[in-house]
Amino acid sequence: YGFFLYRKGSIQEALQALEYATYIATQWSTPYYDMSEILWEEERYDDIISCLQRLLSYDTIEDPYPYSMLGKCYHQKGEIEKSCEYFLRAIHYDPLNAEGWYNLSLAHFTSGYKRQALEYIYQGLECDSNDVECLRLAWEIEESLHMWDEADTHLSTLIEHPESNDDDYMDYAYFLYERGEYTKALEILKNLRQINENCYEAFYHMSSIYFGIGDYEKGS
Repeated sequence: YGFFLYRKGSIQEALQALEYATYIATQWSTPYYDMSEILWEEERYDDIISCLQRLLSYDTIEDPYPYSMLGKCYHQKGEIEKSCEYFLRAIHYDPLNAEGWYNLSLAHFTSGYKRQALEYIYQGLECDSNDVECLRLAWEIEESLHMWDEADTHLSTLIEHPESNDDDYMDYAYFLYERGEYTKALEILKNLRQINENCYEAFYHMSSIYFGIGDYEKGS
């Protein structure tokens, strides 16, 4: 009922209904999780922390969800060490969950611990080599560590992924352009234009590359 109210746009009423449910059945996790999802959309991270900490105070939950959500909230608040603590607990309860490793890797990467982040994202890819978010983070970390071949491999895999988007193609094209592989960069952008003819940003980047290599006729 709470999510029904939320979909109608009655956010406060939805939260009140779910809050009421938590007091009727204090150890039933579903209303806490539903409240957390709504509060996440509203960027109310402190309220999520309060909500899930109350659930965890009743019993040990062996579901990775509350720990993962708490980790994400603390990450949003800039409390990276605490976020990693919860991400590790989430992985403890589900070590084969690629998302858990992704979250842990991202927290370390944004804190400047690139090598540790790389180890964690590789763990995520071992769990699911096709996880699109892990692939995106992997090449970013590899590029930052000057691991060009590895980053190229993951970018190449990424643009073939069914969940790839325009940004993935443009990221790959720019990566190639930065390495002087102008012809290959142009091919990536041409492929993007065939997939999405309304992606005018790709056309702009193609023009920039043509001007960069001195082909002013094609660039204009």
